[in-house]
Amino acid sequence: EAVEERLQRRIEEYLPKEEADILEWIRARVWIPESEWFTDVQLPESARVIQFNGRSWITHKSNEEVINRDLKLAVMRAMRYYGPHTFDQWLLLLPVTPADLQEILSALVEEGVLVDDVRLEGQSELGFSDAENMHFVVRFQRRANRPSVEPLAIDKWSPWMANRHGFGSRDTEQNIVAALEQLLSYRAPVSFWLCDNWETRLPNVSLEAVSTLLDQFGLKWRGAGNERVMVGLTDELVEHSSQSEHEHLTKLFRDPAAGYEFQQLWLNSGLTMDEFNEMFWQAVWTGFLTSSNLQSLRQAKDRDYRVIKSRASRPSRLRSLTKSESLGWSGMWFLNLADDSSEVSELDLLEQSKDECRKLLDRYGVVCREIANREGGVFSWSNLFTALRLMELSEEIVSGYFIQDLSGPQFATHNAVETIAKSNHYRAAYWVSVFDPVAPVGLGLSKPKLPIRREGNHLGYLNGQLAIVSESWGRHLTVIENTPITRLIGLIEELPRRLRRRSLTIEKLDGIEILKSPHLEKLLECLPFRRDHKKIHLDGSRL
Repeated sequence: EAVEERLQRRIEEYLPKEEADILEWIRARVWIPESEWFTDVQLPESARVIQFNGRSWITHKSNEEVINRDLKLAVMRAMRYYGPHTFDQWLLLLPVTPADLQEILSALVEEGVLVDDVRLEGQSELGFSDAENMHFVVRFQRRANRPSVEPLAIDKWSPWMANRHGFGSRDTEQNIVAALEQLLSYRAPVSFWLCDNWETRLPNVSLEAVSTLLDQFGLKWRGAGNERVMVGLTDELVEHSSQSEHEHLTKLFRDPAAGYEFQQLWLNSGLTMDEFNEMFWQAVWTGFLTSSNLQSLRQAKDRDYRVIKSRASRPSRLRSLTKSESLGWSGMWFLNLADDSSEVSELDLLEQSKDECRKLLDRYGVVCREIANREGGVFSWSNLFTALRLMELSEEIVSGYFIQDLSGPQFATHNAVETIAKSNHYRAAYWVSVFDPVAPVGLGLSKPKLPIRREGNHLGYLNGQLAIVSESWGRHLTVIENTPITRLIGLIEELPRRLRRRSLTIEKLDGIEILKSPHLEKLLECLPFRRDHKKIHLDGSRL
């Protein structure tokens, strides 16, 4: 019964809530007995109710073609959402004649899809069950006897995550690869991938070292919206970009599988440098062009994605070659084309969803609705829930309540559950960008009040507690929970280096103009600030 409740999403936390999710659920179930429909969930208008032998079932119009073409396939799909039942019980659950059901069950047993020797409590007749679901029943019984874990307080979630992500690690090849693996397909601003990400995890790493490993392991970065990028395996970064939208650019790649330098492409384009550069970056941000070279991204970010103009209005091969260092962008660039040649089956789509789940679980350890929806896109909760539920039933992951103040159900890796149970030691002090997956921003938490996800906003942690918030590149600081200002000196002193700024200018502290703040004198006493008539300034070179 407990397994069927999960298979059929009859547990409160598992209920489908959005109409698209409800319709997809009806389609997947094939037939749902009216008695199994969810309490307080309205039946969509496009759903259909059929009658058979005086009983009613809910179905989806798209299922009619499957039912008429292959009744055995329809029965097999419907049985996936049940545990073991006797033949007579299956007749009550499925709108199928006894003769058809007997023939179908015999065929599915012979194919190994069903087992027919399940002993049921209170029944003299052996039951039939989906073979995989029978494994779920056994595993669930074992898991029911396992000890539970005390959920992690939400204010400890970010420090626990910082430990998972190895904040402050040495810049070894192993640690760089581990950091990249935890951030596969993570969409974030360019500044996160150039600075914030590495400053927290591997403070001494160089972009050259990261780019070398990207290339070595077949990883590339690609655009994921305006001035946002993600990193992943080449074949996982492909999205269905419109080739017609970038037809002119596509023709410049004589070999679509090869990489080309920016100048090679520009010289053959017939456009001015500015015209080609604008077209080029539009293609980059839509994910149509990709590269493994992060230095080119830093070069472009530093120059605001604008090329240095040459005197010639049209490309001159001689002039361009002599100005190769000042024109365009370094590195090799590749087309990122989707392969539409092969059909994708439902099983393939399910496996793809499981792969996306594994990426989130690698990143977070624990996944729930708020975390999945913050990532969005292919990682949205509605896209992943079915796969997560099946991974739970196969014991690859577990479900439970692991993080306080986040909604259920929550799914976790076995390793994450172990570390939650043992979590009592956290990094002494660190800053984290609001765009980092470690930051609790964007999860709908009411306390404490957190800044919005905007570049230049950071959270400062001290001994496992959020202690200070920096907004607008340090101009506005907010102390959390009345933390003594003397305990925050180290974090404030670290801020210029953390922001990669030569100096730090503070305008307000706790919403008060800094020159009127009761903490001003202590700041001036502890750090070499310089004051003017409105602000105080900290020269990073003097620290």
